[in-house]
Amino acid sequence: MIELQNITKIYESKKKEKTIALDNISLKIGNKGMVFIVGKSGSGKSTLLNVIGGLDKYNSGDLLINGKSTKNFKSKDFDFYRNTYVGFIFQEFNILEEYNVYQNISLAMKLQHKKVSKEKLNQLLNIVGMQDLGDRKINELSGGQKQRVAIARAIVKSPDIILADEPTGNLDKNTSEQIFELLKNLSQEKLVVVISHDIESAQKYADRIIEISDGKVINDTNPNTINTGEPFKVVKSFLPFIEAIKLAFSNLRFKRLRLFFTILLTALALIFFGLSQTLTKFNIPYSHAETMINENESSIKVSKNLSKNEFDGKYYDSGQKYAFNNSDITFIEKELEYETNKAYVLFENNEQLKFNVDLSGVKGKDGLNAYYTFMLNDMQFVELKNQDFTKMHVIGKIPTNNNEIMIHKYLADYFMKLGVMIVDNSNNEYKTEYYKPESYEQIISDQKMIKLGSNKVKIVGIIADNLNKYQYLKDLSIQQITSSTNNYFSSREQYKYNEFNYKIQDQAKIIYVPAGFVDGLSLEENDTIDSDKYSITVFINGNEHYTNSDVGYLHSKISISDGKITKEINNLKESEVVINTTYLDAVSDNQYSKLLDDYKKKYNESNKNNEGNEEVILSDEELTTKFTNNYLIENNIIGSKISLVLKSNEKNEESKDYRYDNLEIIGLAVNNDQNKVYFSKDLIENNVKPRSEIIYLYFTENNLNKLENIFNEFPIDGTTKFISHTVYSNTINSVVLVLSTIKNVAFYSSIVFSVFAMLLLINFITVSITYSKKQIGILRAIGARRKDVFKIFLYEGYMIGLISIILAVIGIIIICSTTNSYIINRLFFNIKFIIFTKEVALLLLISVLIVIFIASLFIVNKISKMKPIDAILNK
Repeated sequence: MIELQNITKIYESKKKEKTIALDNISLKIGNKGMVFIVGKSGSGKSTLLNVIGGLDKYNSGDLLINGKSTKNFKSKDFDFYRNTYVGFIFQEFNILEEYNVYQNISLAMKLQHKKVSKEKLNQLLNIVGMQDLGDRKINELSGGQKQRVAIARAIVKSPDIILADEPTGNLDKNTSEQIFELLKNLSQEKLVVVISHDIESAQKYADRIIEISDGKVINDTNPNTINTGEPFKVVKSFLPFIEAIKLAFSNLRFKRLRLFFTILLTALALIFFGLSQTLTKFNIPYSHAETMINENESSIKVSKNLSKNEFDGKYYDSGQKYAFNNSDITFIEKELEYETNKAYVLFENNEQLKFNVDLSGVKGKDGLNAYYTFMLNDMQFVELKNQDFTKMHVIGKIPTNNNEIMIHKYLADYFMKLGVMIVDNSNNEYKTEYYKPESYEQIISDQKMIKLGSNKVKIVGIIADNLNKYQYLKDLSIQQITSSTNNYFSSREQYKYNEFNYKIQDQAKIIYVPAGFVDGLSLEENDTIDSDKYSITVFINGNEHYTNSDVGYLHSKISISDGKITKEINNLKESEVVINTTYLDAVSDNQYSKLLDDYKKKYNESNKNNEGNEEVILSDEELTTKFTNNYLIENNIIGSKISLVLKSNEKNEESKDYRYDNLEIIGLAVNNDQNKVYFSKDLIENNVKPRSEIIYLYFTENNLNKLENIFNEFPIDGTTKFISHTVYSNTINSVVLVLSTIKNVAFYSSIVFSVFAMLLLINFITVSITYSKKQIGILRAIGARRKDVFKIFLYEGYMIGLISIILAVIGIIIICSTTNSYIINRLFFNIKFIIFTKEVALLLLISVLIVIFIASLFIVNKISKMKPIDAILNK
């Protein structure tokens, strides 16, 4: 059955010293009987047994099993050979302490994909004298009982060969005799090879004795054994999943402190990674929509955005307001599927239209308390068309006539506090004064005509929002809020004040008016080029000059001089220009003013030297006029040609530069209060501020899904052409920036912790492998493959990962709920920013699998270098 052909085994130490353990041994061993291999310690007998059992690989020669050469066997082939043909019995018992008696014995069968009944196990235990002890733990057994368990495990799968290495070395004489008797009985049907230095027992029980010395066979009592047997055929071994899990779990019981820190660091890495991914997955549109619904808010406005990054072409919110055109409005209303309410900003005499309040009693920034920190700018006039706005709670009525308006309750408070300018033309006398009502009802009933630029309107309705939660601001000064050294406001109060700004004061800038109100206003002309929109320069003889003057068109009578005569004009041709003295300085690098000062100085000194002269002394104004006329003539200013260039201050798809060439200077404005350079109205009318611009579109929505779609279509972060705004937009954007920072910190922290966790995991499993060498050797001896052993430690890593994931998920959920409950809800008006999702849980699982995969490479490397015999001997 077994044939050794010139087998040589050489061991090499780390110092490269070689020791010949088996020296060209040739043997044939039959398929049954009890064979003793004897010899002194170090003679090579155990090495011979290990070579026969496939635990140790020979250097040269060949080992044949049933005629099958093992010369080209790989590690797994020897595993299958041991799994099929060999049952090992060791001096140190080598049974698994984690298992009870039943489990130790049945493991060998499970490696062969076979189930063994408890009845058969009990029969086997009866054979080895261990009846009724199947449920016993290994540490409850005596040495002899442990060896009987090892024998039962060796024979349970009915192997053809039983290899026993000093099976009675740790037993007393009586027990030793019992073990030998048991092995002798087994040898009637099987080959039992016993390694022993006990010559007396060998002579008593052996059918054949082979004596070895210095790696050579020096005596063999039956060398001519006939080697017969069935053809070589193996059963591939496979460690069942449940057994691998059991063994992996048992390994976790050791090195508990190391296990604790491994799990802790892994969980922390997962928590940080999970938080960063949770924040990455944070759905701003949905959270925004949900907040709107929860807070019973429905008003939304859309603004236009044209600011783009010149490098990547992406939009960004510069805070600048752009006017909607008709195509914009058509597009948005088509997307929203309903009509919007247009918010107009009105301009008159180049200034934005607004109400006038009495600030005479306000001294410095502490003159008003925190409640009245309101700026009367960006007043928006919304023509009521959408019927949703009629659902507002209103004191008074909705405006219907063109001189009627509806204001917010806060603006009414502001007027009552400071007083608003009204127009009183009773008794045929036109006068302005400040009106300071004492109640909302009085505002409605008095019907005072409030001054709005050159127009007058009356308040017929007040939107009655509940302002009770903000009344405490009346007891605080602006200083208490704005001072950087004052800690009066807690974070909650600070964000409550922000809510007051965004929710109340922003709403107070909206003036609701009836349809047709804007067209019905009589607004004075805006006659100056919009310097916010354009950079204004002139070109003279190819040289560019910036003018410090206002640039506008002529639409009323002025006096001009050409240096010779003064005349009045009230219009200009498209090619004509009227300049002023500021312009003369701008294009001459202030030479005009310098020469004028020199001229006046010389004139005054000349008058001092000619006292008593009857000549009339010119006034300063007359001197200026005389010098300027001469300057115009001497420098050929009148009749000279210039070019006007208007460059857009911000480049975008709607911006446009203008250049007007061959413009002729026809005169200089005389006695004109306005510091202005005049051009023809027909030339630059399109470049001045319009009387009205639509800067917002208002609408209401109460459906969660529609709100989410709106915030997806028109994001609040300004990354698209159209931007959504609600009372929560600014807060959400500011918090998103904070959460973005937290996300980055969490992500990089997760990387750091992942590295430490992976190193600790690798170290833990490596130590576990080292600690479990005996276990590995036992499994390999009974036929388990390297892959089976690898699975145990891989599952060990999985269990650590699973525990870490569970702890991480619990940690993230606690952080999310705590953050939402105690931070977000307290500071940011119940906005749910951090929500743990299934996707994030999946990412955590994938990240753990990646870490364990990397660790598994080290496991494979560690196990692949471990020889079965070394593992058994715990080398």
